[in-house]
Amino acid sequence: VILVAAAGIVLGQAALLPKFQLYADEWDARHQAIMTLRDSGQDHIEVKPLTWNLYDYVDIITTEPDLTFCAHYYYDVKSITVTDG
Repeated sequence: VILVAAAGIVLGQAALLPKFQLYADEWDARHQAIMTLRDSGQDHIEVKPLTWNLYDYVDIITTEPDLTFCAHYYYDVKSITVTDG
């Protein structure tokens, strides 16, 4: 019974791997786009939402992280806004 339960847990988590890969790929692309826009002189940057919302998965009550909160610390820009498209 323990082996069956453990196998179910492992298989259930393994099914999430494509979603995590998509999230990581999109996050990396977003990061590169922000860096490129910042380097071109933009201070207010707009980005598209990510396809899979990790924050919903881990049950953080937000639709998207507040990128503006840490934008000036990490990216040295005034704001980063998540838009619908």
